[in-house]
Amino acid sequence: MIRPPITDRAESGFPARKDQGFTILQMLVVLTVVAVLSGLAVMGVESSRSSIRLQNSMRLLAGRLEKARLDALRRHGSSLVEFTSNNTYVITMDYDGTGTITSRTYRLEPNIVLTNTDGSAIATADLPTVDFGWRGGTPQCFTSLRMKNPQNQASTIAVSSTGDITIDTNLGETVSPGTYSTVSQSNDVSSEAMVAGTGAATCDDPCGTCGAVSTGTVPSSAPAGCTVFTLNKSAITIRKNGASTDNFKVTATNADTITVTQPDGRTNLLFSPTSSAIASGASKFFTVSSKNNSKGKFTIRFTSACSPSNTASATVTVTN
Repeated sequence: MIRPPITDRAESGFPARKDQGFTILQMLVVLTVVAVLSGLAVMGVESSRSSIRLQNSMRLLAGRLEKARLDALRRHGSSLVEFTSNNTYVITMDYDGTGTITSRTYRLEPNIVLTNTDGSAIATADLPTVDFGWRGGTPQCFTSLRMKNPQNQASTIAVSSTGDITIDTNLGETVSPGTYSTVSQSNDVSSEAMVAGTGAATCDDPCGTCGAVSTGTVPSSAPAGCTVFTLNKSAITIRKNGASTDNFKVTATNADTITVTQPDGRTNLLFSPTSSAIASGASKFFTVSSKNNSKGKFTIRFTSACSPSNTASATVTVTN
């Protein structure tokens, strides 16, 4: 008798095998978990990359600020770091050590932007400028450069009026005053150490701690053989980028030619005229305006053609 073929494992003496697989629900759960984990991983990587870009931008800017400051000290001149947008800045200095002043443009890392100190978007009119003078200081009392990335992580560079550059410190605009001892000019200071003068002193401290600036007339320091010329005031205030102007009236005792300059080598102010012949007993107006975003207090000097020591100084304060 011929038996039919065995089709059931149970009939063959082997245990039964159950065919199993993944249900659609299980596959969806697995795919969802994989997608979430992948998303978190991508977000973590992007956040890390963004943080690195922020720190790179800060370190590069801080290093370039320090180089600009050292260049100003070395040349006994001035160097300028000026933001032209919220992620672009221009540095004007001597790059190759030959005395030739050139400008180079730099950009922050992708998606890194400059903001106000409170994190809000910065207006074009408020873009900062750091102007280093021949002693390494700035005419700005305090400059804060704050950057942030898309994750709202932020970092700040502080530039003090003395030119100190720090990253993410608690240094603010207000510094506690030191303690000073009273000095007697008659007993504690040698008379030979003091030089008498008739000109009004100007306040070159950008933080204004040297007191109010006199706005009275300022006579020049005329040496023998020269005559005095007089400024009608010792200080003016104008707005940056040529938004306003003011002037000094220079009166000559005898016929003279007067020239006005920025003695620290800066070139952010525009004078009209820069030099003028003045008749005996006559006066001439010198108009002053700002050429760029540099703000702060700047010293200017009027010099007689009679002698380079026949000068009178004044202060120009540039504001927003």
